[in-house]
Amino acid sequence: SFVQTVQRDLTFSFDEGSGQTVIKVIDSKSGGLVRQIPSEEVLSMATHLRDVESMMGSQQSEMPEGMLFSDKT
Repeated sequence: SFVQTVQRDLTFSFDEGSGQTVIKVIDSKSGGLVRQIPSEEVLSMATHLRDVESMMGSQQSEMPEGMLFSDKT
């Protein structure tokens, strides 16, 4: 019964700057934002990384993708 009393709406959109799909949970009664996935901070970081990648131009193809480096082995 609790789940039925909580009224939430989902909205889906596309953030051009980051290239990410954004999901927002909205309170149906107040229209207020309950939660956003990914958060504004993550979208901002993704946009910044995308901008850096485009500034690097052809150098990007020479760099490995998806690798993390650590001083621990």
